[in-house]
Amino acid sequence: MNNSIHFKIITFGGDEYKKSVALREELLRKPPGSSFASEGLELKDDIHIAGFLGQELCATVVLVLEGDVLRMQRVATKSHLQNKGIGSTLIAFCEEYAQKHGYKSIYCHAKGTAIPFYLKNKYVAEGEPFEEYGISHQKMRKNLR
Repeated sequence: MNNSIHFKIITFGGDEYKKSVALREELLRKPPGSSFASEGLELKDDIHIAGFLGQELCATVVLVLEGDVLRMQRVATKSHLQNKGIGSTLIAFCEEYAQKHGYKSIYCHAKGTAIPFYLKNKYVAEGEPFEEYGISHQKMRKNLR
């Protein structure tokens, strides 16, 4: 399936960006009623990436620049398309972007249920699990150099 998907960097504030935020809020924000936009968590300088199957937005991620490291956050794939390789292809796109731009590693704060996904994609757990937004997370990192 992932042969027909394409990824691109999208413009902050544009229509594709608004659709990406809506997808992340649908899939990632619990409890309902909290939102990314209201918290002001995203910045214009962040790198916003979306994945499309044809014209359908199906996956999204935000990369935050932190010196020579990128933080990957708000990784989301539409529920009915999960476990089909799209998420792995999405983070591979992020890793390729990071390498092309000279970043030494990429990391994320993975929800407990996502840890096996990141381990499968050769990420390594760092430190102890911690709570973020009331949910258990684990810092996961992949060195790129």
